[in-house]
Amino acid sequence: MARAVRDLLEQFPLLNGGNIVKWFDTVDSILASYVQSRWPVQHHGGSVTVNATVLSALPFFRRVLLSQLTEAWILEFKQKLPADLEPRVARLIEQLYGLHRDHVVAKGIVEYFHISKSGGTSWNAAAKMNGCNYAHGGGAHVRAFGDECRWMDQSFYKETSGGLRVMWARWGRVARTTKLHGCMQRYDFIVSRGFSYISNEYTLHGGVSDMYDAHVCPQVVNVVTLREPLARMESAMRFIMMHVKSGYRRHKRPNGEQEFDKVWCNASAEFWRSMGPPISDNYNVRSFLGEQGFHTPIGQLGPEHLEVAKHQLVQFDLVFDLNSGEDANDREAWLGLGWPAALSRAHALDHQVLSAKMDLDYHACHPHPDGMHELKRAQRPDVELYAFGRVLNRLDMLWLELAAATGQEPVPDSQRLLHEDAGAKVIKCGMLWRGSNTSVLAKALDKLVGDSAEVQQAIAAWTEQEASSKGKRIRPLGDGPEYDNVDPRNVEQFNSGPEHQSDGRAQRGVGLAAESDEDADGTVSADEAAQQAAQETEAQERAKPKTKQPQEAEEEEEQELEQIEEDERMQGWKETSGQRGVVKGKTAEEVAEEAAENESLELDQIEEEERVKPQAGAQRGGRKEQAGGAGASGGGGAGGGIESGGVKGSAGAGSGAAAEGGSKGTSFLQRVASALGLGGRR
Repeated sequence: MARAVRDLLEQFPLLNGGNIVKWFDTVDSILASYVQSRWPVQHHGGSVTVNATVLSALPFFRRVLLSQLTEAWILEFKQKLPADLEPRVARLIEQLYGLHRDHVVAKGIVEYFHISKSGGTSWNAAAKMNGCNYAHGGGAHVRAFGDECRWMDQSFYKETSGGLRVMWARWGRVARTTKLHGCMQRYDFIVSRGFSYISNEYTLHGGVSDMYDAHVCPQVVNVVTLREPLARMESAMRFIMMHVKSGYRRHKRPNGEQEFDKVWCNASAEFWRSMGPPISDNYNVRSFLGEQGFHTPIGQLGPEHLEVAKHQLVQFDLVFDLNSGEDANDREAWLGLGWPAALSRAHALDHQVLSAKMDLDYHACHPHPDGMHELKRAQRPDVELYAFGRVLNRLDMLWLELAAATGQEPVPDSQRLLHEDAGAKVIKCGMLWRGSNTSVLAKALDKLVGDSAEVQQAIAAWTEQEASSKGKRIRPLGDGPEYDNVDPRNVEQFNSGPEHQSDGRAQRGVGLAAESDEDADGTVSADEAAQQAAQETEAQERAKPKTKQPQEAEEEEEQELEQIEEDERMQGWKETSGQRGVVKGKTAEEVAEEAAENESLELDQIEEEERVKPQAGAQRGGRKEQAGGAGASGGGGAGGGIESGGVKGSAGAGSGAAAEGGSKGTSFLQRVASALGLGGRR
């Protein structure tokens, strides 16, 4: 597909009345060939062949096509498309939307790339309201994956706070603390739990050694929200200060507030670079560079890092822009995922003013103005990445609105989902109604998993865990009713499909360790008894004095951080239980989790009220877009394995096109951005 993009841009550098019909014919041929192609997927030493559309809906190719049409419509046709071309445009839009819709339904699982303080909490709440199956850990993270954020330097915090510790302080821990490495093992775990939504708040996968190896996982639908980076940075700083002050008050009574003010009020840029290295230095770009790139030393991000981030961003299936407004984001979530209960409803869960509870007057206690100005000047890479992301978002919205205008719907009988009384059980995660464990890809891989004794044993261990506090179990992969015999156009069949309730609270353990061996009736099988005995022996061995290996020390530190986060959530619940009351039928942990989610939503609402409401849509100013570097492929199915290959262009479902079509894509999207009036500088 990378070569097809390059050839298309070389053959049709600018569409006009003389070549546009041939362009349509060429594009039709490319798409027809792609939808009929099949690609081998390597998984656990075996190989199966799947339709290419299961692996990718070609988001980069789609954006190139929309860009070419948009540029021609503005510059060549003066915003008036010839009548004889309208049917060709409509047919192309229908093809691209159908490809995307079938792709999302076939995968049944979306991974939301949560760039901190960019609306992710609202996304997690929306996933719940839309009936998705998701991990109930903090931030909808799958705890076994190690996708938690790395905001702060724990050593510096301890030094400045007199020995206190704080959550989010994982800076410097490059590799994820997990036994599930790579997209294949992550996918097996997701399928075993039946998730249809997960959230990743760290960075892209596969970049432990080199940022050029980082990639999205082609087994899932990849979605991301961007936010204007200077506002995002200050939001993160404010959020940290609120929680740190709360911790000072609890642990340093009676003089906690005075000590907090002394350290944090009017803090310098150097203080913030030491306290929150990634927060203060282009957090958005770092997020797309993989584990090693995320930890690039402060001040050393350059043009090559920005280009890698752009190559990664263009491979996402959907790019949202928080600053385009709730209405635009709601519309994209509905047309792109089939979610009617989107960000605006999630954002409105709780608008209680939080500032009194947190007791931080940010107008009185904030970073030093000179320091903040210095930090903002250093965010140039983030500003340019956001400008490029806005172009992608506008192209996505243009395509989706055109699809809606041609009568395309995200799900059959869409009106029943749009009804105000439609709940989670009716919505069933929209286009993701199949769930990961009955997805087309999971069924294709079922035979390979069944042939692998090691994987079969691992999945059995996972699926034997408690799936909820009520003891419900997730059925094993490939077991139970077949979704393939369900016609989604038949409302009765669609509504009666099997539901997979998953809770995810039992995910504190990492990897394959089972956390609950008791059956629902309290009995213990012989195998489970043997496993318990083995665990007791292992515990006795651990109790013996021995030298800790680096991995063991890191896992212990991770457990301690998780405990700190749990204590923070419980403390927040205790502080608010008097006002909120204890909800009948919910555990203290569930109430604490909801309190933490609502707290973050409340913070978002406060920020929304304090800043000038951004205008939806593109700002018209004629400023030239400084995006560039749009040379990555859209994650197509080319290559022999399902592991994505990073931006080097190595074999794999996500191989990039930087070497083949990068410069063409760069200049082309620059022209389109200029035509759309999207500025590259802020």
